[in-house]
Amino acid sequence: MATSIDISNITSGVTTSEAGIVTGSGYFDDLMETISKHLVAQYDQGRLTGDTYAKAYVGLIQSTLSQSVQFALAKRNTEIKADSSAQELITKTNEATVSTGTVQTKIDTATSQKNKIDAEGNYIAEQKIQLINSVIYNNKIKAIDSLSDTYGTFGAGGLTVDADMWAVYFSLIANLVDDFVTYIAPWDASTNTPDLNTVTPTKGDFYNITVDGTTNIDGISSWIAGEYILYNGTRWEKSDVALPNTSGVSTVA
Repeated sequence: MATSIDISNITSGVTTSEAGIVTGSGYFDDLMETISKHLVAQYDQGRLTGDTYAKAYVGLIQSTLSQSVQFALAKRNTEIKADSSAQELITKTNEATVSTGTVQTKIDTATSQKNKIDAEGNYIAEQKIQLINSVIYNNKIKAIDSLSDTYGTFGAGGLTVDADMWAVYFSLIANLVDDFVTYIAPWDASTNTPDLNTVTPTKGDFYNITVDGTTNIDGISSWIAGEYILYNGTRWEKSDVALPNTSGVSTVA
């Protein structure tokens, strides 16, 4: 790209005073003012005569004009280089900012993905524990229920259930008591009465379901009268086997 200069940088605002002194605001004007003063001083000292003065003045005009143009071009080139360097610095700064932003975005994305994976892992682990607990609780209840039916069959057949057999039965009940010991009240699953989403249960609380319903309690929304809803210390579970009356139960020695 060609370098251009403003002519006003070379010469501008040229005026002549009553004393014949020429002034201006350009590079050439400033240099010529200085040169003129030196020529006049030399003329006053008698070192320059009229012809010599004129020739020196004309020659210095040409030389000074050339120097002024070169100075203006050098100054313009310096300005262009400064502008280019400033623009390059701005470009690199912007690129660095974009690069930093991109890195931070990648970090944020990776962190978000890690947090999501951790949360999913924690959820799966919790669900696994709840499933195991649910199976254990229901198996305990079903074992007691089955043993009770067996003893009933024995009695109907005229067989005697001895102390050792009763000891097994009551041991199962006593073991279950460690998990579920507090019967709270009947629960209406159609109206969620009492509201199990607002109560503060403790491990071992249970309600017997008296009315069918679809109230969502900890992800379960199918309840049938005759079932029980049990709090295992973390969440509510349901059992389709009636809980035995654990009031005052003790292990038979």
